[in-house]
Amino acid sequence: MRHGRVDIKALSDLELRSLHHDLVVEIAVARSQIEPKSKRRKRTIRVVRGAVVNFAGLLFAVPTNGVSLLVCIVGFTDWAEAIAEDAEAMNRQIELERLRREQETLLAEILAELERRKKLK
Repeated sequence: MRHGRVDIKALSDLELRSLHHDLVVEIAVARSQIEPKSKRRKRTIRVVRGAVVNFAGLLFAVPTNGVSLLVCIVGFTDWAEAIAEDAEAMNRQIELERLRREQETLLAEILAELERRKKLK
């Protein structure tokens, strides 16, 4: 859920606490969707593997009478898919990180406002 720019000073204590709760839940969900480094590493290995297979296919095309070009074609297909998947996944991760940072900033502002109000009472 996107909260946009919320004027937290205009909200009641109850609304602030409710928004605080919603943000805590949303941040937890966002953190769970951010993939671990091991998954990113797997995608990187797949891209590198595709590049190596393509290079090997081109390098050995002449000595093998073109047989390795078939390997190259398979490698290119795998490589292209890996690059597309990696780009899509990285864009999603960047968006999740950005949203999480925005939510954490808003959460900090809410906590500061609740603390300010507590001191005034």
